[in-house]
Amino acid sequence: MTLFLAAFLLGIQIPGFIAQYGHRISAHHAEAKLHIRGFQEIADRYLDGDLEALIEKHKRSSDPVFRAEARLIENAYLRIQRFSRELAALDTHLFAQILHVALHADPAVLDESISGYSAAAPLELETIVCGMGLGVLTATAFNLLCYLAGLLTARRRHLRKRLRRT
Repeated sequence: MTLFLAAFLLGIQIPGFIAQYGHRISAHHAEAKLHIRGFQEIADRYLDGDLEALIEKHKRSSDPVFRAEARLIENAYLRIQRFSRELAALDTHLFAQILHVALHADPAVLDESISGYSAAAPLELETIVCGMGLGVLTATAFNLLCYLAGLLTARRRHLRKRLRRT
């Protein structure tokens, strides 16, 4: 029962953690877009909005300042794309979000989310289902392990008795 309760309490934290992770991704995305806004305006004005073309122009420039600037613009552009993919991956149901964060989360944002996490237990259906699911899954796995351990122990005893008889 204690194991179930501990898993339940952990499980009800998952939706809140996923939401906080998503908020951090969204904030980083907005920040990256803000940093590149001026370059996007230049691309809009002179290159039909093609920021990649602007980056290429900077890369091909004979001026080392523009070439250095190209790396900065490109890094910001790639950062926006990365955070856009993260936001798209989180735009789904809770189970898929949990899988995404568990398997493919942005490591820096995940670390940031873990260190800045504040526990909450909102009484919403999603959190209760998540808590119950983790509790039942953990209790079932524990009971199954105990059952298998019991089978192995009984088998060993049986084999020892057979060996003593012979």
